[in-house]
Amino acid sequence: MLGRLQELLAAAPAPGAVGVRAVPAEGNDRVRAQAARRIPEALGEIVRRCLADRPVGGLYVTGGDVTVQVMAALGAEGIELEEEVLPLAVAGRLRGGPHGGLPFTTKGGLIGGPLAAVACVEHTRRLARRWRDR
Repeated sequence: MLGRLQELLAAAPAPGAVGVRAVPAEGNDRVRAQAARRIPEALGEIVRRCLADRPVGGLYVTGGDVTVQVMAALGAEGIELEEEVLPLAVAGRLRGGPHGGLPFTTKGGLIGGPLAAVACVEHTRRLARRWRDR
């Protein structure tokens, strides 16, 4: 899986946005449940490896469990909140760790309508531009 991710990252236009999402596992209910429990930690590790290989201007993460694992994988202590993007979606900067200060937007996984993720990504881009231009 990580080898394929590296291929996709190498082919991504710069600057650009890269999205990573999990898809349901095939198999019986027990197999799917086991895979679902491992997804947040795996996504955290993927983000950590991606940031080790290439600079990014900001991160948008959805889902509380995924946000916790991404922050843990990056060694962050928390988020310095700056603003609410939409109800239950916030933006700020990572606090602590090697990526401290990195613009970070997060929203609950079941929060918002069909354009909520778009609003969060656009907000993260604006934060990244402000961070880069300071």
